Amino acid sequence: MNRAGKVSRGFTLVELLLSMSFISILLLAIAMTIIQIGTTYNRGITLKEINQTGRAIAEDVRYNVAAGQGFSSSADGFLPVSVGGKDIGGRLCLGNFSYVWNYGRSATSSDRITFATAPQNSNGEVYFVKVSDPGKIYCAVDEDDGQPVHRTIRSIDTDLSQELLRKGDRQLAIHSFNVVSNDGAVDNTTGQRLLEVSFAIGAGDIDAMDDAQEKCLPPGDPDADVAYCAVQEFTIVIRTGNRVN
Repeated sequence: MNRAGKVSRGFTLVELLLSMSFISILLLAIAMTIIQIGTTYNRGITLKEINQTGRAIAEDVRYNVAAGQGFSSSADGFLPVSVGGKDIGGRLCLGNFSYVWNYGRSATSSDRITFATAPQNSNGEVYFVKVSDPGKIYCAVDEDDGQPVHRTIRSIDTDLSQELLRKGDRQLAIHSFNVVSNDGAVDNTTGQRLLEVSFAIGAGDIDAMDDAQEKCLPPGDPDADVAYCAVQEFTIVIRTGNRVN
């Protein structure tokens, strides 16, 4: 039996619109939170890989500088490499091993230093390689009309080398490398001196970095990549192991 006078009513249009608006805002907030968490996580992975690789390279360089043949006051074992006035990479020759690298902006260009026999699927790319080089041939100097000229060596032998920037979750690259010899800090007995080695390692598309490849673009830039672009600089001070010339 139906009760007289009972009126059945649902939600009004305004109530439905308010409910849908609230749910939309809630879903949008959840989506933005998930995106932010993902960005933070990916950036953390990027920074972790850069820091781990940077520390490993620093220790490797420190050990081999200490065990190497030393440097003269001009740090003649350090050779920046330029093509057409543009820095593309460099070499650091220590007597037992040499380090050969391309900067990130030139690692895939036609001017880059390449492997003599490219590993499969590598395209011959060199990022930061340690190569057996007891004769320091990668920093050798020839003479042209009596003037010293650094010998141009366009490739390295894969059988004698090890890539220290192997691709993991991110492809890392060297963006700067410098060696400063402290001429005033020399031990008169051992001939040892202090070297300051500084280098920057970065990850991410070079289009997401500034023109100098020294830092990433700010978040507001349309080409910025907050999650995957990062550049970290490392500086170490090393006592050379053997007497300098």
